[in-house]
Amino acid sequence: MASKDSYGIVEWYGNGNGHRCGYCKSPNGNISDGMWAHALTVQNYQDLIDRGWRRSGKYCYKPLMNKTCCPHYTIKMEALNFRMNKSHKKIIKQVNKYLIHGIKPGEVKGQDQDGARDAPHLEAGNVPEGETPTVEGETTPGVENTETLSPPKPETMKDCSMDISKSEEASKSKKEIRKGQGADPNKPPCRKAKDIRMELKKKKLLAAGKDPQEVEEMFQKKNNSTDGVKTLEDYLNEPSNTEKCAHKLEIKLVRSNPRSQEFEDSFKESHSVYHSYQMKIHGDPPSKPSEAQYTRFLCDSPLEETKGEDKTHGRVSMGYGSFHQHYILDGKIIAVGVVDILPHCISSVYLYYHPDYSFLALGTYTALHSRNLYSLTEIAFTRSLNKMDQELKYYYMGYYIHSCPKMVYKGQYYPSLLLCPETYTWQPIEKCRPKLDQNRYSRLAPEGVEDENLNVPDDQITILFMRQLMNYTIYTQLNPKAKDAKAVKKILISQAAVYFKSEEGGERILCVTFGFFFLVLAMGILVIDEKILEFGLEPGYQNFSEGAESFLKQQGIDSQGPITLMTFKIILAIICSITGALLTFPGLRYAKVHLDTLNYKTLGNYSWSDLAGENAHNYFEGKSMSAQAMFTERGKSTGDAVSDTTAQFTWAVSNLRQVFSPTWYRGLFGFLTWWMTTAWFTSTTFGLYYYSRVATQ
Repeated sequence: MASKDSYGIVEWYGNGNGHRCGYCKSPNGNISDGMWAHALTVQNYQDLIDRGWRRSGKYCYKPLMNKTCCPHYTIKMEALNFRMNKSHKKIIKQVNKYLIHGIKPGEVKGQDQDGARDAPHLEAGNVPEGETPTVEGETTPGVENTETLSPPKPETMKDCSMDISKSEEASKSKKEIRKGQGADPNKPPCRKAKDIRMELKKKKLLAAGKDPQEVEEMFQKKNNSTDGVKTLEDYLNEPSNTEKCAHKLEIKLVRSNPRSQEFEDSFKESHSVYHSYQMKIHGDPPSKPSEAQYTRFLCDSPLEETKGEDKTHGRVSMGYGSFHQHYILDGKIIAVGVVDILPHCISSVYLYYHPDYSFLALGTYTALHSRNLYSLTEIAFTRSLNKMDQELKYYYMGYYIHSCPKMVYKGQYYPSLLLCPETYTWQPIEKCRPKLDQNRYSRLAPEGVEDENLNVPDDQITILFMRQLMNYTIYTQLNPKAKDAKAVKKILISQAAVYFKSEEGGERILCVTFGFFFLVLAMGILVIDEKILEFGLEPGYQNFSEGAESFLKQQGIDSQGPITLMTFKIILAIICSITGALLTFPGLRYAKVHLDTLNYKTLGNYSWSDLAGENAHNYFEGKSMSAQAMFTERGKSTGDAVSDTTAQFTWAVSNLRQVFSPTWYRGLFGFLTWWMTTAWFTSTTFGLYYYSRVATQ
């Protein structure tokens, strides 16, 4: 599917804390892992969803099944073996009736309109919303064909009872047929309504001047379709096979990442439908479903575009990746399905529709033809893509929550499979229901089945560290938690080395530029009068100079001081320049860490004070032991020389204290502390601009 040199880049967010559950309304029961996906190949994401992950925009999450309040089981269906039930057929017929004849559900036009309904239906204004927002920002589809019944009026009940009594009397007056006698052989057999309608259609076609032979062949072809059983495609294609239709419904697939021209041209209209949907169905305020939120939630995708010709086993003409599927009624977008086309499936993401067309039951209709309200994907579309790529034969319906009544409908699409949370193998939902009836969380696979990918060697796990690929074993060796000064030094040096050896030199040039920038900045600051800045730098230098001059005179050296104020400030400016350039490394990373997939959290938990305390103690303790051993070996004959040396050393240290006085340290470190803070703030602020403006161009 993708080149073996292609890698997915994700940033791990770690174990999540409890959040509010959109299903059981628990305040902190929803627990999941999460990561930000910067880039994924379609095969990467295929592997992820086969391990229980899902995406929302570029954010990927996986519920912790044994901890979360409502376990989410990944569900998929074998599209090639899909079997429709009566509800599915009824929904398609309602939509087709509107498209062909312009009749909305609940309206009656003429006498016989394709047969009488066998169940009550909903008016446009009575369609229940049936959706509740989930934690991830998606929606959970409600029970589609449900209506709220009001108590009948007493007069209606009276009329009904009268009608029932009359019908009972009429039935009693009729001659009863004894059991086993069957139908009256003297009368012709009853004809099915389907046959009667077919005969009427034949008569209409013949009356219109159609060739009788062509009419017979047309109906014979329909009868022979899949051994006389109408397929999903037969139902869906009925409007397109009709000469004149009241309305025209088109379904157009447009690539959303990277954005195609068609996507850009229809962005405003698509967002308008989303805005109306969120306000009317979910009750969002007008400011919430903004273009930015819409883009982040439904347009942004980590999936990289993969051309169809890159596929090894067959090809899909539109390629693989993230798409929007527009449902266009009479030239107007009324619904949009967000889908991912992957190597083995179509994975649904979201569907939204214009509330004015809720009478079409788009949530269910699009489940059959394209998508469902929550995460059902196109069955018919999957079957058509299977003709181009035989490996693409599943559709993923997102998550199945057995404890949520509004999720029951997903199991009605036969045959459906659930992903076992322990072995990550697929099990028929019929075998899973008894286990889930007993426990919300359950192992679905039978005993003896194990996870084949449970133990992955560390050297097969790839880490991107400072834009350098390495396996997890090498990465753990660079763990700065070890209290070893050499290890920390090695990490800092390796960061700089990897950074400057990077093939992309844009940031390297920035760091060098920042070095010169900080040099000029430091020199400009050091020119400012000390009374304005009040760092205490000049008083500290004055104290240092006087102490050094006194110390040198005691040594017999006549000097006006070791260094002039100007030279001191130039050296300090150079130090500030180097410090600022070095702070550019973490500054740029910290500013937009998720764009470079650098996780600086692993660089924490380190105490410099502990390091200095331990190492200093061990160092001087070792030196003291060595000096003591040396003194013992040389004996008392060298004791006087050692005493003289010690006295000289003590005198020198005492005089140096006057040179490096507290005033000197306070002025120098006060300035350096302020400078490091300024350099850090400057580099991180510029990093925000760099990654959001320059690096993206």
